[in-house]
Amino acid sequence: MTKSVRRKWISRLAVAAVAISLLSVAIVLTPWSVGLCAEELVAESVSPQKETVAKAFIRNCGATTGFLTHVNLRSGWDYFNPTWVGTIRQGQVFALSCKKDVTLAWLDDSTLEIGYVRCSELEEADEKRRQPWLMESWWNGIRITYRERDANLNPEASPTAAGRPVLDYCELANNPERYDGDVVRVRARLWFSMHGYFFLDERCYGDNKQSGIMIPQDGDTWEKIESKIAKDLGVDEFTGWEFPVIVAVGKFRRVEPSKTSDAVYDNTHLIFEIMNVESAVRDMPD
Repeated sequence: MTKSVRRKWISRLAVAAVAISLLSVAIVLTPWSVGLCAEELVAESVSPQKETVAKAFIRNCGATTGFLTHVNLRSGWDYFNPTWVGTIRQGQVFALSCKKDVTLAWLDDSTLEIGYVRCSELEEADEKRRQPWLMESWWNGIRITYRERDANLNPEASPTAAGRPVLDYCELANNPERYDGDVVRVRARLWFSMHGYFFLDERCYGDNKQSGIMIPQDGDTWEKIESKIAKDLGVDEFTGWEFPVIVAVGKFRRVEPSKTSDAVYDNTHLIFEIMNVESAVRDMPD
């Protein structure tokens, strides 16, 4: 073999080695999977300084395995790399053996609150499976707290709301620490913009006095709320632009705005997770 032929072979082998190396890196680093399981993203929230991302997924691996609701954390400059079966396991901090809505709220840059509903559809005898089976308290310096949400959206049947007085909105806005995390009944004007619904009152106006409204993720509940408002206002359909005064039941929380989107609830210090509307009128009663 001449020197020129030897050089050509060495050059070809070097190119092939580089190509194989690049292909190996792409295979390892690219988030792909031949996936037997599907991971549906249902909620996402970024910490105020955008250093940590929290995502909630619902895993479906087929009819024989059932659903799994889970929350995973990662750094803001990283990504989730699914396993070969399609599951996301990196940074998993919470898991529930059913399909349920999860709320993610950053209380500050190093504290995440996860709101969940237990698996009520499972048999009462299987109480352990109703509860989350994974609830981590810490992840890479992030403190994780939990709030079990009330699955019953009917205030008359809910022990957490039944008998509660109807609060004036300014009572909530002026004393958020007193009601933080509570299910409350409140009378407030429901404002609407292209970025979502919110509570705001000119009698207690301020940058920190606006409550972003989080509407139920299941469409049926929100449709019932819209129908109730429309019926009380005497209109065929509630559009949002009526700005009614409503008596609502929901969970009230203080948060650090994530500012991850233009949605109102991502930019307010107060959040109201609306569960039900008891009544609606056009003007505030005297």
